[in-house]
Amino acid sequence: MEIAIIENRKDLERLEGIIEKNLAAFYEVGKALIQIKQKEYYVDVLGYDTFEQYCRERWDMSKRHAYRLIDSCKVIDVVKSDQLVTPSTESQCRPLSKLEPEQQVKAWEMAVETAPDGKVTARHVSKVVKELIGSNKTKYQQGQIQEPSDAMYFVKIAISQLERIHPKDPNRNKALNYLSNWISKNK
Repeated sequence: MEIAIIENRKDLERLEGIIEKNLAAFYEVGKALIQIKQKEYYVDVLGYDTFEQYCRERWDMSKRHAYRLIDSCKVIDVVKSDQLVTPSTESQCRPLSKLEPEQQVKAWEMAVETAPDGKVTARHVSKVVKELIGSNKTKYQQGQIQEPSDAMYFVKIAISQLERIHPKDPNRNKALNYLSNWISKNK
């Protein structure tokens, strides 16, 4: 009986090692996607028209998932430190990507410090981010800060979406002109 338990424990350790190694792989995948996108290898080497087409056809990966991996990679680069544990899943990073880098660090520190039973879950990180955003809105409503934090958040999202327009997209100029007109009207 003891031999079976020892064998099962070894097999469990092996399997958990596989899980642990591959859970962290999202960061490496995100880094690789960033470089492929920045260097446009998907066009030059493989002949795809867009990064999104490359992700979809080469990896069966949705545009949304590819950008989540990229955003998560960027979050980890901002929040990693010698003092704190680093996010270990893409879902832990997802809520942090909604924040400015300084706020990402603050929210991650709060999530680590207040994690129930010391376990930082994506749900807990999301809760901390919502509380942080909510406290900034309350301060704005009370006149303690001059500008709602949402403004920078939405601009950051808009810019990240605009960066996704491929330079060879036939509607690129039309889209940018539309945006320029909107900005002129709404200043």
